[in-house]
Amino acid sequence: MLTRRRPTVLLNRLQSAIGALRIQGLWPPHSARLGCAFQLHSGRCTVVWPGGVPGRVDPLTLTANGESQTVTLDLLRCRELDRAILVAACDSAVPWTGTLLLTTYGGSRVEVPLDGPPAPGVLVLMSLYNLSGEYVVRAEWEHIAGSMRDAATAYGFDRISWYDGDTAIS
Repeated sequence: MLTRRRPTVLLNRLQSAIGALRIQGLWPPHSARLGCAFQLHSGRCTVVWPGGVPGRVDPLTLTANGESQTVTLDLLRCRELDRAILVAACDSAVPWTGTLLLTTYGGSRVEVPLDGPPAPGVLVLMSLYNLSGEYVVRAEWEHIAGSMRDAATAYGFDRISWYDGDTAIS
């Protein structure tokens, strides 16, 4: 479990390269939408939301099945992903409660508990950095009062063109 005193974990080479990483947003129904901004080794940056269509070469996909929202990172192509942030967007002032759960192919779990005051906007939940083939996972818990564009810009994803605050132009 990641805490404010221990917000990071380093996944070893096997955890970072075999199978897939699954990251699930577990919170009350309809309270938040999970989204992701990421940068590939090629320099390409983009944003995905549930229902978005990933590019053919994107190692990261985001799906929503019923109440479950899941980001899946295909580790067969793990060296392609340089970094990513996972965000939860909330349109109304509801308390930030729930858990972000990362599961490795071997069954290891990393949990990021969410417990915050009501605040509309975007909450940056987690960042993921590829460090020579091993992933560094960091719990962020940073509230951004604006949109996904504001969160992406705050975390250095400045190569993304935007249609509006939540829609990236790929």
